[in-house]
Amino acid sequence: MIKIISLFLLFVSFNSAFSNDLFNVDNSSDAVKSDIKTQISNPVFLKLNFSELESVYNSKSHELTLNIPVGNSNSLRTSVPVILKRFNVYTDDVKMVEKTIAGDKPLKINNPVLTYTGVLPDIKNSLVVLNFFENEIVGLVKTDNDIYVIGKIGKETDVTNDYILFSESNRKMTNALLCGSEIFGVPQEIKNTIQSLKSNRDNGFETMLNAVVAIDIDHFTNNVYGGATNAINWGTALIAATSAIYMKEENIKLSIGYIRSWTTPDPYTSTSGPVMLNQFANEWISTQGSVNRVIAHLLTRRNNLDVAGIAYLGVLCNNNLGYGLSGTLTGVINNIPNYSYDVVVVAHEMGHNFGSPHTHNCSWVGGPIDTCEQVEGGCYNGPIRPTVGTIMSYCDLVSGGSVVLDFGDQPGELIRIRAESVGCITPLSPSALEIAYPDGGETYRTGQTLAIWWGTSLTGNVNLEYSTNNGTSWSTIQNNHPANSRNFNWVIPVMSSTQNAKVRIYDSSNPSVGDTSFGTFRIILNLNSISTVSPPTFTKVITASNNPEIQKFVWTSAGNHPTITYAFKIRKGGTSQNTDRKITSDNSGSDTAISLRKSFLDSLAASLGTVNDSVLCIWSATAYNGIDSITSNSFIVVLKRDGVGISSISSVVPEKFELGNNYPNPFNPVTNIEFSIQKTSNTNLSVYDVSGKLVSTLVNQVLSPGVYKYDFNATNLSSGIYFYRLENEFFTDTKRMILIK
Repeated sequence: MIKIISLFLLFVSFNSAFSNDLFNVDNSSDAVKSDIKTQISNPVFLKLNFSELESVYNSKSHELTLNIPVGNSNSLRTSVPVILKRFNVYTDDVKMVEKTIAGDKPLKINNPVLTYTGVLPDIKNSLVVLNFFENEIVGLVKTDNDIYVIGKIGKETDVTNDYILFSESNRKMTNALLCGSEIFGVPQEIKNTIQSLKSNRDNGFETMLNAVVAIDIDHFTNNVYGGATNAINWGTALIAATSAIYMKEENIKLSIGYIRSWTTPDPYTSTSGPVMLNQFANEWISTQGSVNRVIAHLLTRRNNLDVAGIAYLGVLCNNNLGYGLSGTLTGVINNIPNYSYDVVVVAHEMGHNFGSPHTHNCSWVGGPIDTCEQVEGGCYNGPIRPTVGTIMSYCDLVSGGSVVLDFGDQPGELIRIRAESVGCITPLSPSALEIAYPDGGETYRTGQTLAIWWGTSLTGNVNLEYSTNNGTSWSTIQNNHPANSRNFNWVIPVMSSTQNAKVRIYDSSNPSVGDTSFGTFRIILNLNSISTVSPPTFTKVITASNNPEIQKFVWTSAGNHPTITYAFKIRKGGTSQNTDRKITSDNSGSDTAISLRKSFLDSLAASLGTVNDSVLCIWSATAYNGIDSITSNSFIVVLKRDGVGISSISSVVPEKFELGNNYPNPFNPVTNIEFSIQKTSNTNLSVYDVSGKLVSTLVNQVLSPGVYKYDFNATNLSSGIYFYRLENEFFTDTKRMILIK
């Protein structure tokens, strides 16, 4: 039997640019892993690389390549590359809603789950479904005779890098809850259709059908996931896998056109499956009649329901009966991800809506397909016989039995026939032109190559365009490009950063045939690295409070686009970057230089605090593009205060701290202020006006014991009364002086 020995362990690559480990095998032991081994045989424990998850999630690539080692029970075979493609389960006009106490409220999800699907090379009837969330991954792999699950260990709300890979056939415990749909019986119309089924089914369906489904998530489940966004992402991941199975098996895509999560108590209060189904139907009949849908489905994690799920049989396009629910969905049981079980439940209940009875029903051609459960219809009284069953079976509930993610011949053919017979399920037009990538949420930079992907059956040419303002105006990417190439590598030109970029593609000869990317994506103006130029590092700049000379600081350019702006940053050496003084560069921020008066640098030195007369500073420059920024290397500059200012009169240690009377007083415009420092201290001498506003910091530095004089020049001040204050950790005094001009 083919076994996947190790899944996703080597690396994941995307954009054909790089590849790294996404998971690594974890051989450590702990109590949780020991407990899991009592529930599952031969589990593989993994460690998730969060940085690689972040790269994959943020890239939102159209394709991923996973290297998956596969082998048989005796030897390991060479790893095979598996190409996974983004799978969009939403319609173009999907409505995401949170049900509040005030009613339905539109919801915008900024961190949606990303689903990728693909197949395993050379492994019959395989399917890979992998969901990437911001902080986790969950997925499954189906083969012809088994299901493999990968997911995190622990509670749904845990953020952890502990993961497990296991085979569903290695579970030592079976699920216990049953579907409740047998109470409705099989309508005669369905029985008649079953009897017309072919003995040899043709799976070569040429036309893909599109069934729009509406999803409701109850209040209990909303709270389990901490809100509507996480609950809707969880529900989307379930429906995406279900849709991928229906597409693979029956060429029917289930597309979510409406999905809602209840953030307020819901009316689904019963613990009885049939009663809750009736409550769900009544709610939708009375309030949701305008929601376009083939069927509506309720997802719930409640653990007090008496069935695993229940659905009306053969009710497509019927707003009175087109309902089903998947109950007691588990997410995680005993720290083990239960994703495949939840997917089977949803696919099973929706299968009833499409018209399929259970496989242990007597209505099938030749009688029940399996006898994993007591047969419905009274045509068989023999023993229960476990086997490998299909989606519409109960074979996973009996010891020795299991379920694979197939419908099998008769149920599958019946589901396809029923889908083809109703008017609300429409073919996906073979001539449609549909953009696959980008479809919203991606981030790119100018100069980067963006691979635009689309699907089409056109044989002519297409035009490609981009918008930076959410479609208000458009610019040409390429005209008359062959449509059947289905991709175009666009080197993003230099442009302003935007959060509202889109691309569109249309038939060159018929512009009415085309498509636009589903959502907006970001284009960030790429910034070149910048470097400080002058003054050279360790330059000493002489400053003075009355020096009008200009000192220029210069750095290199981050690019030529006019939206790039710059700021000069400076801080005292030995302090953290969050103490930077930031000043816009010359010409309102557009120049790669800043011109500062030495009098300004003198006041800056005083405010930073000097040792004797100098302060060592670190300066740099930062460029901005409207979304992010880039910062240069740092240079050192020493600001030395000189000219009219502080001078030492005596180094004899005074008997006490003292602030003298200024002389002359009144003065115009210079006066002398003497003060005595008894102990080495960080001393501040400042001038204030009569309102208490700081006018000037004269001294802010560590001074040794001695007597000092400061020549205060008030040329730039108006006549009036001022106060000067001397303060340090040992002494504070304030005196008055009068300026008369």
